[in-house]
Amino acid sequence: MKLPSQGIKCIHYCTLSPAAVGYMSDYGRELVDDKWTEEELMKPPPGFPCSSIRLHPFECRGMAVAFNSEYGKGMLLAQRLSIAFTASDAIAFNTCVEMEGPYCDFLEKAFGKPLILAGPILPDPPTIALEERWASWLEGFKPKTVIYCSLGTEIVLKKDQFQELVLERAEEDGTLTKEAVCKAIKAVMDESKFAKEGKMKTDSANIYDIDAWEHS
Repeated sequence: MKLPSQGIKCIHYCTLSPAAVGYMSDYGRELVDDKWTEEELMKPPPGFPCSSIRLHPFECRGMAVAFNSEYGKGMLLAQRLSIAFTASDAIAFNTCVEMEGPYCDFLEKAFGKPLILAGPILPDPPTIALEERWASWLEGFKPKTVIYCSLGTEIVLKKDQFQELVLERAEEDGTLTKEAVCKAIKAVMDESKFAKEGKMKTDSANIYDIDAWEHS
């Protein structure tokens, strides 16, 4: 689909990385009726730089469903994304040559247009102080002894998922034993035990102060 030109130069600023865009591009792929399949997404497009990117089948399945879904009247999501890249005069990314040079070269060839690299654009350091209750609580622990699970506001883990997350770390670096973690999780979930021991705490809060990470 080709949009009529309005005589205005257009730059598409993409918030994804060149590596991700390159992997998911349809460049050199043989798609039937612009439809994506799980099998097609299991491999990168022809000419894609050597990479350690390996997607799981369930990830490719989810991406295929999303790409093949209608996003706007009579248009698939993949088609809409493709138009955003192909109809622009240039593409801008929040990256630099030192970080993703080969992927940028691949995209310039795939889309046939210049890339503007404007990054990395780093946010300003946080200026909001840590809440007093958290600062006082953290002072009771030595560095590297607090498990900080940052999940934002989009995801809430169930108890078994939280246990799995923590135990995976223990098995990787040996910092914790399974028995100790299970005991800690039980203490977190048992408010009465927390009230007596005052050692474990579960709560939701916005953690802005980077100093809090020193205990993690």
